[in-house]
Amino acid sequence: MIRRWLLAVAVVVLGIGAASATITWLSARPAVQPITQPGRLVIVSMPTLTFEGANSHTTPALWAMARTGAVAVLTTRNLSAHSCSNQSWLTFGAGSRTTIGQPVGETPTGQQPGACSAELQPVQDGTGAYFPNWSTWRASAPGSNNTPDLGLVASSLEAHGQCMMAAGKYVALGAADRTGRIAHYQRSVDDVSLTTCPVTLIGLDGPDDRYLSQLLARLPAKTTLVVTGAADDTTPESLRAVTIIGPHVRHGLATSASTRQIGLLQTTDLSALALSRLGSAAPSLPEGRAPVVQPTGSPTAPVVRVEQFTKALQIEHAFVLPFFVCYLGGTAVACAVGGLWWWLRRPGFSRGLRRYFAGVAALVAATPVATILVGFLPWWRADQPRVVLGMFTFAGAVFIAATALLGPWGRHRRGPLVFLASFTLVVLGLDVVHGSALQLTSITGLQPVYGGRFYGMGNVAYAFYATCALLVAAALAGALLDRHARVLAVLTVVLIGAAVVIVDGYPGWGADGGGTAALIPAFAYLALNAAGRRVTWRRILLILAVSAVFVLGLAYLDYLRPVADRSHLGDFMAGVIDDGSTGPLARIWQANWTMLISSPINLVVPVLLLLAIGALGFPNSRLGRPLRPLFDQVPFYERGLAAAAVCWLIGFLSNDSGTAIPPAGLLIAIPLTVLLAASPAWRLDDVPPEVTTPEPQVAAQR
Repeated sequence: MIRRWLLAVAVVVLGIGAASATITWLSARPAVQPITQPGRLVIVSMPTLTFEGANSHTTPALWAMARTGAVAVLTTRNLSAHSCSNQSWLTFGAGSRTTIGQPVGETPTGQQPGACSAELQPVQDGTGAYFPNWSTWRASAPGSNNTPDLGLVASSLEAHGQCMMAAGKYVALGAADRTGRIAHYQRSVDDVSLTTCPVTLIGLDGPDDRYLSQLLARLPAKTTLVVTGAADDTTPESLRAVTIIGPHVRHGLATSASTRQIGLLQTTDLSALALSRLGSAAPSLPEGRAPVVQPTGSPTAPVVRVEQFTKALQIEHAFVLPFFVCYLGGTAVACAVGGLWWWLRRPGFSRGLRRYFAGVAALVAATPVATILVGFLPWWRADQPRVVLGMFTFAGAVFIAATALLGPWGRHRRGPLVFLASFTLVVLGLDVVHGSALQLTSITGLQPVYGGRFYGMGNVAYAFYATCALLVAAALAGALLDRHARVLAVLTVVLIGAAVVIVDGYPGWGADGGGTAALIPAFAYLALNAAGRRVTWRRILLILAVSAVFVLGLAYLDYLRPVADRSHLGDFMAGVIDDGSTGPLARIWQANWTMLISSPINLVVPVLLLLAIGALGFPNSRLGRPLRPLFDQVPFYERGLAAAAVCWLIGFLSNDSGTAIPPAGLLIAIPLTVLLAASPAWRLDDVPPEVTTPEPQVAAQR
């Protein structure tokens, strides 16, 4: 038994390692190159600017920049779904996301966005200007992490003898220092002096290629020029165009350590770019990192890539609601058909009915991972991309479900469940380890236009990942316990738990502090049950303490890394150590509460949690009684579901947007449980022969 267990572990480890090495080899790219500024820096804001339709005829100046400089798209979201120029430039000046005025929500499909607040104009004072209400804004402006330091960028540059010039609309908010003063300001964008200050901000009304052409003609030597879309303003939310040219800017795709996605920047990365002029004296930002460039030899490939990336995210996000309506509606219809079949053929479940429910359950459980894997296909290039996206997702789910049911593992009671859950677990784990590229464009993924995470483990994917990991561990440990191999059962739970926690918590991979804090207690609970130990209050408190120490330890190790390499875990620890601030924790609970009360549907989440805990914690109650026959046949699986409920509860409390974790976890736990209950009838040789009583005559003759 031990040899077989060791062999199985070795095969799994080698298989996953080989898959990871293959992905690394296939995704290898040239090393990124830094952007240095030997001369002046000019940043031009063209709100709503995108690369859609950009070419040498319609936008010759922008196209010429894109063919020689660094290209990216900018996520402009601040603290609300829709970005406005006031907020974007205030965020730029603070180096962290903040807002001012009335926030504007996400634009409903097919409608116009809400109106942004009027431009906040400074009071001119000689060659400069100032905002009279700046001190009030500094005291009251909300932030995404700690209290935003309005005016950080300008004050930091001024402290080293570098002033900022602002010309045009909105940009004065980005050029103001901590006192609200702009060193040099003019309302008009015509004849802007590009030599008055080392850094110049120019704000236009919108895309203006003619103005850009004129500006390019009079740039001082060695100037680094940035043209950015800056904000959504009067158009629906989208990623905005960014192009950077300069004497030390390589041609290619721009990226940063804050997004870890090639071709994707955020507003605070431009703040970091301005501050990078100070070299080692530049202050560290809580969110932004200085952009770098991944070089390419193709003059047009960078623009094509970011344009298609933007298109894919727009289509995918608009498809989220229709997809889930079809997914959940189709599941409900399939269950209703099965219920009608059972009612017509009652009592009991026939072999055909069990097979039907096994097939439906496998298809439903395979759909989440299919939404991730479909990112391998360029569905956005099709004439009808939404149709193609839905068809490929469904086809992938059918293939995965059929493999789970018809593969050699289908001969075992737990086989289909273990295959489906393991496959989902490995796909999500490998994606996170290699940069979360599939999650980034997935229906169930990160949503970078609207979310605050660009890499690592998103909350929905985390719910799938954690639930599958716990149910796989429970299924395998249960099989070993059936063979009286308790030590191996405990080792299996610990080994799976350690691997899952490391992938989720490591700052270079999942970077998920709240998720890790939920996984450790859940796996500890499962391991205690596998070992036959009681779960006492003392042990619960010890496990929670170990979880907190582990997560804080990860954050501290991340804090010790160079600032440019830190994740949000290290930034959180930096805030605690440097300023004694625990703002991110308060923000997590505030964001969770806001999301919970934002919709009547979200208020159902705590009810779902209570129902799940009631069914598993009180097996003889009305809630738990329907599950009793399954738990009697597969005893340890009950502990796996209980561990998943523990994970959902803690994850719900410890993550911003944690409201998504329990329903997403149930979305995969329920079909996997139905699959386990229905799987004995899938293969003929899995079903015990029917026992019949011989007729009296035959029995007498014998």
